[in-house]
This record gives sequence, C-alpha cells and structure tokens, in this order.
Amino acid sequence: MSKSAPKIQIPRSRRPRRSPVLVVDLEATCWDTHPPQGQVHEIIEIGWALLDTDANPPRITRNGTYLVKPVRSTVSPFCTRLTTITPELVETEGIALEDAFRRLVAEVNSRDYEWSSWGDYDRDMIARQCQAFGLESPFSSRHYDIKALCRSVYPNIRGTNGMANMYRTIVRRPMMGTPHRGGDDARNTAEIFGRLLAGAKGAKRTR
Repeated sequence: MSKSAPKIQIPRSRRPRRSPVLVVDLEATCWDTHPPQGQVHEIIEIGWALLDTDANPPRITRNGTYLVKPVRSTVSPFCTRLTTITPELVETEGIALEDAFRRLVAEVNSRDYEWSSWGDYDRDMIARQCQAFGLESPFSSRHYDIKALCRSVYPNIRGTNGMANMYRTIVRRPMMGTPHRGGDDARNTAEIFGRLLAGAKGAKRTR
C-alpha cells in the first residue's frame, strides 16, 4: 500500500482496538427477481483477509476463501453471471457451512480478531445463517462497517457509494481480481480500510 494516503479523521470508536483485523466478504445464492418458491438466500463463499493495522502503512498478511454448498437453494444462472460461481463448482469444491465455520476458527483464528466488512449485510447474513442452522458464529462480537466509515470520511464523494467507486477513489486504481468473489472482495475491502487507517495515522502525526 502506498504511503501517500490523504490525511483524514476517524473517530476513536471506529478504529480497531488491536491488530490484526479480519476483513470478511460473503457471496450468497441470488436471483434476478425473488427467490424461487422454497428457496432462500444462502452463503456460498466466505472470503477473508487479515489486515495488520500496526504496520505503517497497514498491510494484508493473509488472504483466502471457502466455498460453501447451499442446502436450501441452488446457484442460479444470474448468480453465476454475477459471481462466476457455478453449481458444479460448489458441488465439487464446496463444503458444509458448519465445516467452513470450523475451518475459519481453526485455520484463521477468526474469533480472536475484531472483524469488518463492506456494509452490514455480511454481519446480518452470518446471524441469519447461524439462527437457521443452529450454529455459533465463527466471528467475534465487535464488527466494523467499512462502507459506513467511508461515507463519514468522504461525504461528498463523486459517484456511488459502491465498493468499486470507493476503491478507485481511495486506493486510486481499479479493483484487483474478480468482482463478487469472496477472497478478492475481502482483499479489496481490506485495502480500502488500510488506506483509511493510514490516512488517519498521517493526520495524527501532523497535529
């Protein structure tokens, strides 16, 4: 990450209390209209990135993804066009949601970190899936909404509040990887968060 991040102010309540921070991006079954009868939105990918917020500038140290087999829905052609995830891919490489949660805890130590995502969708989706399947969340209770943070820091940004526009504005280049894939979007979101935190550190040094 470049050290030329603009100097910005971030309220203490929106800054991580410890490093690293886990950045998460979910992909879920979706349709171009309402879900077909008997089907519901389900997680089909959990992407993640660990952001070392103590580094100067903050840097991503690990990044990965888990594909998940849906059990109450199927991957639609619309979902495939949006994410590139096919029914065959989740069937051959996906694992049960419970197993994905278990691996997050065992391999990423996901409960040990504060976590964040682009908006509150991911946090709410995790809560809904845990309730639906009787699972314990693989994440800690402290969550940062990076989209809301961007809005507060850049209230007059040109264009939409979408991640792609924010990434171009803050990171100053097009997003990396494949849009709407969990691992790539988690990494891109972590880059945005890192740039914001780097700007806040720069502002603090100049006061």
